Formats: sequence, structure tokens, C-alpha cells
Amino acid sequence: MRVGPPAGATPCAAAGGSIDPRALLLLGFVAAALWFPVQSWWQSDDFIALHYAQDLRRALSDFAGNQYGLEGMVWFYRPLVTLSFWLDAQLGGGDPFVAHLGNALVHGVDAVLVAVVANRALEPGAALRAGLVWALSPSHAGAVTWAVGRVDGHATAWILLATLCLLRWQEGRTRTRLPALACAALALGTKEVALVLPGIAAVLGFARGPAGSRVRAALAAAWPLAALVAGYLAWRYALFGRVLGGYEGTAPGAGATLVGLGVWVARLLDPFLLAPPGEHALLRWLLIGVGALPTVLAGRALARARRGGLVVVLGVLFLGACLPLVPFLAATGEVRNARYFYLPFAALAVAVAAAGRRVTILWLAAAALPWLGTWFTHQRAFAAARDHHIALRDHAATLDDGPLFVQGLPLQDETRSALLFHLGVDRLLQPPFAGGRHVVHALRPLDPRPGVFALGTPWLQEGSGEGTQGGLPFGRTLTLIRAKGRITALPVPPLQLPELVAHYEGPAILDGQALLDLHAGRAAAWLRFPGGAAPRYRLTLLTASGTLSAVVANEAPPGAPDGAVAVASLLTSRYADPAVGDAFVALALRQPATLDLDPAFPVLAEAGAGEGAEFRPRAANRTPLRLAFGRDYAEWAAGRVAPRPR
Repeated sequence: MRVGPPAGATPCAAAGGSIDPRALLLLGFVAAALWFPVQSWWQSDDFIALHYAQDLRRALSDFAGNQYGLEGMVWFYRPLVTLSFWLDAQLGGGDPFVAHLGNALVHGVDAVLVAVVANRALEPGAALRAGLVWALSPSHAGAVTWAVGRVDGHATAWILLATLCLLRWQEGRTRTRLPALACAALALGTKEVALVLPGIAAVLGFARGPAGSRVRAALAAAWPLAALVAGYLAWRYALFGRVLGGYEGTAPGAGATLVGLGVWVARLLDPFLLAPPGEHALLRWLLIGVGALPTVLAGRALARARRGGLVVVLGVLFLGACLPLVPFLAATGEVRNARYFYLPFAALAVAVAAAGRRVTILWLAAAALPWLGTWFTHQRAFAAARDHHIALRDHAATLDDGPLFVQGLPLQDETRSALLFHLGVDRLLQPPFAGGRHVVHALRPLDPRPGVFALGTPWLQEGSGEGTQGGLPFGRTLTLIRAKGRITALPVPPLQLPELVAHYEGPAILDGQALLDLHAGRAAAWLRFPGGAAPRYRLTLLTASGTLSAVVANEAPPGAPDGAVAVASLLTSRYADPAVGDAFVALALRQPATLDLDPAFPVLAEAGAGEGAEFRPRAANRTPLRLAFGRDYAEWAAGRVAPRPR
């Protein structure tokens, strides 16, 4: 089974002639126009990326370190993405239009590259249809409409360019593989998904090699890229002390991964499975059935045309491109993860186009409605992010400097398709988004799962509505509400509870070494409450991304007038009822200790009685405690901090 020129034939650029450049230009324009930014805004990680990358020295430092200077939870080497955000900051400042327009233009380039690469196996019309099928898929929404989603778009551009250069070398059009290696190096500096390039080269080398020498052709195509990847992995090890990286977490089982892969393939081939759910379940399932029809017809057409060799090659390429996604395949509930299939979907798009013009038109018609629904969903998410952000920014401009504790910053949109203010909340009023006089803390549980202990009555809390009684006793508490069709920021006066005097005794910074010393009994760290003895204390750490509350027992001697809680007891306390699972303060703190601008968290201490959600406060501190953690906290929590020699 071959894909490409037959053995002994003169190598050619395409299966049935080259594509008209004007048609390619039109394809790129249409692909970019599909996702042209209308009312775009920043979302979640965007605030971290742009705030960090606005400084050229910080942006350049990512060439020799972790992305955005973060350590402990993620190990990303993506300096070219950081550099692209620096350029956005220079061109647009805090205006998101420049960043989102760039994403749309790169998407147009990617669509053109999909068509040009597909032209090696398909005639020009079919290759153009493959590019259009790829461009229209609603699965790409997160990669194009979310500013930081560009990692997929940029990486795919370099991977496809490297593939195209390699194909030209195989065809004898160039004598050197240096252009392919240069593009591969740029891809590796953009996203780790580029690790699949040697596999892509081997598959294409085998499929296009002469009969009897296919293994040799595969090795010849792949070994320079494999050598480059080996050097890249060595560089990663030198930087991070590990060969691979990504998000900290537990890998799913093989069964769950395979089931998840099947679900994602179904969603990619039937776009109605990606559409936000509506109120009418029967209509939704009817549309899903209609959306599956083009895939069924495509399989039938490919079988009749005896294009099994092409299908096998495309299937292997798809599975190979999915290998970096293994940790996410089982998470089928997170529909926004569809953006991870930005590159793998190219193989499926080529298969649909290879089935013929009628099948492709049917697929495009079936995808149009889900794409439109996804587009409107993201436009509504942009509008919500913009309205909340501007309301907060405008109100904060009237306030003196200081921290703001804000209720009403939505974590994500109602359909769970787009993140809004998930991460980087403390950058909302920092440059280039505002003047930098305020640091924002979100008043919502850091962990959104049911069963997590919220800040609780009588304080302001997410979803409290009419039951809200008052703001925090320190700083400024604001609530963002929708009134008369717009978002308004309202100040909330502090609730006057009797004062609980509180102070901290222990290491100035609870870094990995200090925490090891606490565990070994070589040091001590306490929260003390002079004259404030109570059966229990609810201690709430106020981080940028949310609140983390735990109820702990008084550890002072019986009958003592003062109260005390060991920091070690706080870290090993649960922040949720047992049904939530492995919900301990020490584990949840990994995220804010890694991502917050300042890992010195204000602490609200309340004295009272009662367990968990039944706790009832009778006094609270009016001056915040602060617990400062080191940037190696996540490494300590994962057991990777070694004690310093003494």
C-alpha cells in the first residue's frame, strides 16, 4: 500500500497537480475569517501570560527556564509562545484584539498548510476541501479564540512546515533536510506536542518509500529529527531535572484512556457532539444522528475506492499525534479540551476529503450549525469576561491602593466550554490591564467541587444572594452583580464581629526546607490567638484563585485562655467533607503557591464551634495574618525537596 508516487516514478509535488495559489489564499482568508475576533477579551491564563511577557527580559528568560517562570506543577518549555505575547503587549498593550487577530491569522496559515500537505496524497480540489474541513471544525475554538490557546496553532504551523520540507526532500526537490530541522526546532520551542515529528517522518518515509526499501526510507526520514529530539530532551533535563513534563497529576488507566479516545474521535467526526447542550434532548440526539451520516458515507466511499492504504496511514498518523494527549483522553467531561486535537484532526480531515466531494459537502453542512453555536458561545463568554473585568477596573480606579476581595468573578461560562477567571485573577488590575495599584483575590472556593467548605455565613460567599450579610473584616470586599443589563461593582461593608487577636510564630517563609524541618520536629510554626480560646477555629487562606477553608481544633493546653493551632495541623486538615476524596489543604495549596504573584496568603481566622460546614463563628481577626510559602512548595508537596546538608 502506497501513498504518493509509485515506485520508479519521477517524484512529483502532488498526487494530481499543484493547487492554484489563489485558491490557497482564499482558503486561508476563509479559515481566518471563520474565527475573526469580534468582541474578544482575555480569559484565565491570558492574564498570567501577558502580565509576565510584557517585560522582554522575562520573556527571553523562558529560553532557559520554565514557561512564565513557573515551577513545581508544570514543566513547559515554550519560549516562542512567551515571545509572541511580548510582541502582543508591544503592539496592543492590554487590548486583546491584537492577540486574537494573530491567532485567527495563524489558523488561516495552518489551513493552507493542511491543504498543501494533503495535496501529496489527494488531487488539488480534494486537498482544498481537506483544508476547509479542518478549518471549520468547532473543536478548534479553544485553540483560536483563547489567546493562550495559540500554543496549538503555532506548534501545528511549525510541525506542518517541517513535514512539508521533509516531503520536498523525499521528492528530490531539495537536497538538504536543514529546513525541516529548523522548523522542527521552532516547533519544539513552541509546544511539547512536536515530539511526534520523528514518528510522522517515519510513517511518511515508509508510506512513500520504494518497494523493498520502505524501512530504510523511514529511517532515513526520521533519524535527523530523532537526533534533534534527543538533544531537546537532554536540554529539558538540564533545565528541569526531568526528560518529559506537563501538568502534575495521575495518569489514567489504559481502559479509561481507550474509551476516552473513542469518545473524542466520535466528537471530532460528528461536530454535533461538540455543540453546547440545549434544552431539547430529543432534538440534540436527532442532530447527532444526522451529524454521524457523513462519517458513515465517508467510510463507505473510501472502501469502494479501495483507499485502504491511505486510511491506514492517516489512522497511524492520527494515533501518533494523539500520544502527547494520553493524560487528557479520559477527561471526556472537559469539552474545552477538544483544542488539544488541533493537530491530530488534520488526519481525519484528509480522510473526509478523500471520500469525495459530496461527502465533504455533507460534512461541512453538518458542521456549520455546531460551529455557529460554538462561535456564539465563545462570543458570550468574551462579553461576560469583558463586562466583569471593566466593571472591576473602573470601580477600583476610584479606590485607594490595597487588596480587593471580589465576589462574582465566574470561573467559566455556563456551558463549561470557555474558562473566564480561572487563573491569574491577581493580575486583573496589574499592567498592562490597569495601573497595578490593587491585587485581586477571588471570593469563591479554590476547589469548585460540591462538598468543599465555603467561607460560610456570615461572610460574603459565592451564590449567597440575598443571604449575604457582610464583607471581610480587612481589605475591601466587592461584589460584581448584573443590574439593568450591565455588570456593576458594589462595595460591601465589613461585618462587625468581635475581634480575634491573631498572630503567626514561625519561619518567615515556609519554603521546602522549612516545611521539612516542621515535619521532622526541628522547627515549629504556630497560629496563636491571645485571649481568644475557642473549641475550634476556621482558618481561610485567601488566594488569588479562591478561598481555602479548614476547621481545626484548638491545640492549646486545656483551660488556657489563649488559643493555638499548629501550621502543620492546618496543612494536614481537610477542606471538604470525606466524600470529596483526597481533599487536604497541603495538596490544594500547590496551585496558588505556584501561580499567585505573591505566595504570601492573607488568612481569615474565626473562633467558634462546630465541625466542617456546621462551624459557627463568634469572633474574627480584623488584621490579616499572612502565611508566606516558598516557590518550591509544589515540589515539597510532591516529595521532591531534599533537605539541605547541615
